[in-house]
Amino acid sequence: MQSPIDVWLLAIANHLRGKGLACELAYDDFRLGNLLALSVPTPQGLGELDVRRKKKGAVLIVCAESLAALRLVTDTLGPLHETVRRLENAKRKFVHRIERMVEHLEATFEERARHFPKEALQRVHELFPEAAPMTGIEALFRAKEHEPESVMFVPGAPDRRLARQARRYPSQFAVKIPTGSGERAALFQPELGVFQLRGDVEKELAARLRDKGDRNLKSFALAHESKARPSAPAPERAPAVRGEPVADPVTLNTCAGCADCAVCLPDCNAVDVPDFSGCDFSGCSFSS
Repeated sequence: MQSPIDVWLLAIANHLRGKGLACELAYDDFRLGNLLALSVPTPQGLGELDVRRKKKGAVLIVCAESLAALRLVTDTLGPLHETVRRLENAKRKFVHRIERMVEHLEATFEERARHFPKEALQRVHELFPEAAPMTGIEALFRAKEHEPESVMFVPGAPDRRLARQARRYPSQFAVKIPTGSGERAALFQPELGVFQLRGDVEKELAARLRDKGDRNLKSFALAHESKARPSAPAPERAPAVRGEPVADPVTLNTCAGCADCAVCLPDCNAVDVPDFSGCDFSGCSFSS
């Protein structure tokens, strides 16, 4: 079964697509993994939402290439949370948190962009001349718990209200990098001084490094890790009736997922039911 966060992201992507924006959803570690990304390319630049799933929620990062691209996403996204039923409180809270992040980033974009790590960007341009800076913010999402504010602070916030929000939404930076599946945001890791490449970038990266004499990737202020392999599948279930084959396990390909409630409806013989065809029920009584 798909995790609720995956289904909520799909609902946001479908909403944006219905309003005319192209969207790409991806897992950056492995299928149904913990690193999810929603990329929104626009004529004004790239916008991206990165979700890092945690045990009790997720870390959300929203970044954009330009203020114009951000405004386009803001106008298209709209008050989407108002269309979510209050009974689906976790989904409504998730969507509303993203809306508030986008709105706050739009209000503080220019101030935050002044602190972009320009020296690291210059090193990236040696390998990816087309790389473009992206400015963003980070927030926590917990479905059932209070979310404490971050201790980080972005100086120069325009007013006290935005200053308080700045503590909750620390700045994040990225560069737009071309990949085999479209443009993606490579997030900056300040403790290492590098941008972390994501997406289908292996072939493009190998070709460019060859042209640079296979220099160390860190010399370009970049880092990259191949996608992790998912854990081994669980052992097969024993058949309910001895001698009969085991039904195929339920997967995303055999389920119809409800985008509203994340209920997975099996479309296959996934439940083993004993064979009662030879039983005599004439002496049995049944009550409704």
